Amino acid sequence: MSDNRSQLEFLPNEILVDIFQYFDARDLFQAFYNLNSRLNVLIQSINNLYCTLLTSNPDDDIFSPYIHTLILYPRVNINLNDFTNLHRFKLIVPAYEQLKQLKYGHFPYLEYLSIGYQNNHFSHHMPSLYEAIFSNAFPNLKSCDLFEPRIIPEILCAKQSLSLRILKVEAIRLSSYEIILSTCPNLYFIQFTAVDSSAKKCQLKPHENLKQMIIKYIDFLDMLNDGSIGLYFSYVPNLEYLIFHRNNADDNIERYLNYQWLSVLINHYLPLLHRFKCYFHVFQAKQLIEYDKENLLDRLETNFQRIHNNRYKSQLIYRLSPLSFWVDMKKQSII
Repeated sequence: MSDNRSQLEFLPNEILVDIFQYFDARDLFQAFYNLNSRLNVLIQSINNLYCTLLTSNPDDDIFSPYIHTLILYPRVNINLNDFTNLHRFKLIVPAYEQLKQLKYGHFPYLEYLSIGYQNNHFSHHMPSLYEAIFSNAFPNLKSCDLFEPRIIPEILCAKQSLSLRILKVEAIRLSSYEIILSTCPNLYFIQFTAVDSSAKKCQLKPHENLKQMIIKYIDFLDMLNDGSIGLYFSYVPNLEYLIFHRNNADDNIERYLNYQWLSVLINHYLPLLHRFKCYFHVFQAKQLIEYDKENLLDRLETNFQRIHNNRYKSQLIYRLSPLSFWVDMKKQSII
């Protein structure tokens, strides 16, 4: 053991640092910290240490001030305020205490935040956390993923979040979408699910910096009616790249031969769009069981290309869901 240690110490600092960066921080500190002063200095000099915590350990406070990226699983009892250098933070199904600490803690360097699905038991912390995110409580936050199964409630006390560039959320109403755009003037990319079809637009200044959007449309009343989607598009005239997810409302896929595939709305609201990708999620369509004998998918795609007429790069992608999973039918790229 001593021979191996002496051989390791013969390596130059640059190589040791490169080796150490492959370790999870907890393993790195347990294996090499406090062996000698040189290794201590080298470990403390690494500015991008990452750590994945599945369990609690009383010795975690030794390395916490040096952590750049933290992935935290539920039931891990730690003091988040000890992570004074935290830049990237991912909460996997966060527990009540974890959300509470995030809500009231101080994270001046945090650039990326991801919050996974969570239970109703502690979901009442989420609305105030949204308000903190959209009120510059995290002044360096550039990217944020909020994967909550409920519809995000209206954000009442939002102010401004000037640093936020990338935002991914689940279901939101038009009112929350409007608040997000007004409080995040530098937002470049947004992903969300639109859930209402009877929304009314408010008087809001168009967002100048939003360039990319992924939108999933949920409306089981009339899937061929795109009226409310136009409200979402009307705020983002400089959009350049659009990914749109649509579901069929019934088994009669033939109805979509007369569908305009957002072309009218794009022409009206999105003059700068140069790439459009549409995912068509088909639920147990009778015409598509086993074989597409009438070449319906080809006819839909031909109609799609005719409508968009090469005015921008466009692509229609089919996904079938006969049970509970998607099956790709055409050549496609993963989002």
